[in-house]
Amino acid sequence: MFRIIITLCLSVLVLFGTGCNNDNGVEAKPTISSATITLRFSGPRYAGSFYSGFLPATDHAVWIEEADGQYVKTLGISKSVISVGDSPHLDHLPTWMAKSGTTYEALQAETEEGVAPSFDAVSAASVYFLGDVTDSTLVFEWDLKDGEGNRVLEGNFRFCAEVANIMKDEATAYQINAENTYGSMNLKEQSTTLADSTQHILELSAEYRCNE
Repeated sequence: MFRIIITLCLSVLVLFGTGCNNDNGVEAKPTISSATITLRFSGPRYAGSFYSGFLPATDHAVWIEEADGQYVKTLGISKSVISVGDSPHLDHLPTWMAKSGTTYEALQAETEEGVAPSFDAVSAASVYFLGDVTDSTLVFEWDLKDGEGNRVLEGNFRFCAEVANIMKDEATAYQINAENTYGSMNLKEQSTTLADSTQHILELSAEYRCNE
């Protein structure tokens, strides 16, 4: 299976003003309660002749890693990716699949048909590109916990995203077009680094929310 994966490095642009400030505008660094991750993307769009007059959803995933690339938690993902049925999309997001360690066999063990229960709370609706729609914006909340519900330590993390679609001209074969990128966040310093854009990932950014 042919896969096109675009992996980009961190941008050098550091976003200021994403930390928590006191009423005087002086950075007081109170406790961070959560982080909001914003993903804006324009595809990829479906390409090919097999689905006449129909554009399947652009699959997407947003997740958190440690600074060394160790997977922490999935914040949002297309339901089609983690569904069990006739047309699973798990392999549409090869980077997320490898990082998370999720397999189709594991999803099947959770359900005979439908969305795997372990992902119900973090699944986002698939985005369709019809007519003149050119981009979509999705917002995800990270509660600063790992997949087991434990609060992470203050340190460096990556917020990551992958978007994908397929090229399909026949029933038995297709090609995957997937793009991924990541930005960084330092919970102790309350700073973030904007992710580099890709062809279709127009923005991937993070902002902190703090206890009052």
